[in-house]
Amino acid sequence: MKNVLITGAGSPGGPGIIKSIHEKYTVHGADADPKATGKGLCSVFHSIPKATNSDFIPALLAIVETHHIDVLIPLVTKELELFSSHMLAFEKLNCTVVVNALTNLQICNNKNKLLQKIEAAGLEIPQYMAVKDADGLVKASEELNYPEKTICVKPSESNGMRGFRVINNSINRADLFWNEKPNNMHCTMEELRHILGTEFREILVMEYLPGKEYTVDCIAHRGKAKLILPRERLRMINGISTRGKFVKHDGIINYCKRIIELFDLHGPIGVQLKEDAHGIPKMLEINPRLQGTTVAAEGLGINIPDICIQQALGTEPQLNRDELDWGKEFGRYYTEIFWD
Repeated sequence: MKNVLITGAGSPGGPGIIKSIHEKYTVHGADADPKATGKGLCSVFHSIPKATNSDFIPALLAIVETHHIDVLIPLVTKELELFSSHMLAFEKLNCTVVVNALTNLQICNNKNKLLQKIEAAGLEIPQYMAVKDADGLVKASEELNYPEKTICVKPSESNGMRGFRVINNSINRADLFWNEKPNNMHCTMEELRHILGTEFREILVMEYLPGKEYTVDCIAHRGKAKLILPRERLRMINGISTRGKFVKHDGIINYCKRIIELFDLHGPIGVQLKEDAHGIPKMLEINPRLQGTTVAAEGLGINIPDICIQQALGTEPQLNRDELDWGKEFGRYYTEIFWD
């Protein structure tokens, strides 16, 4: 059995990905949390430094060399550029890291650069402005017709909904208090300016897209789309899909094909889009890695993590895309794991 190393074993999608491949491969899990949830699901678990630690890459190289790891799949966005920068060091140990080229990652992980390149290619994007100070925030919000229209903001560099806020001064605080579980997604312009007054980094001020939201699981081979599976996000908790439905949306499929070609992407790619008030899907972000909810595709008979490993090992996976059960829904739930 081939040895596969999964970093981010305790990430929201880590346990599901480990379970999807553990019967076919010897799965090594790694995480900075010594009690990560994926610890009890993999064959071998490794406690590793955080990506911000200078010992991160040396620690991973030591694991790869000692345990003869064939394929390494990072699930943590902050690790991607590090792995890409040191790809040759892993290749010398006969290990393939499932990661894109550094230049592409630097664009995909910066939402401002990402939207600029997509817009230049003639693809639909939300109306937005990148701002670096309070004056820019006020100007951008006025140009987007705030407060008549709801807007949203997000940092140029972030992931997992960190820093995302919906700005709406007419929001009913009492209704949120009595009827909604606590979250930090909604705020007023005054609250936002107070928050950013202490530490202002580049943020995007964007039109708010009120329509359906989609996450698309893609497999690319050197700029060519091999698999594109759009799924509508029907329910989310803290930005993580807990219920969804696979949909054959030709517009989204063609959009993602263009994205893959534009960035010459390779391997597993996640694309997130949301419809505007007219039902037009527009780009939110690209996750140039294996997404946690990709395991939902097993309901269609497609094991995306296994396909990624086969691709990394040089095998061309056979995909039957003509008989997919479009419209199939899925749900996710919490479960428990125990260890001594």
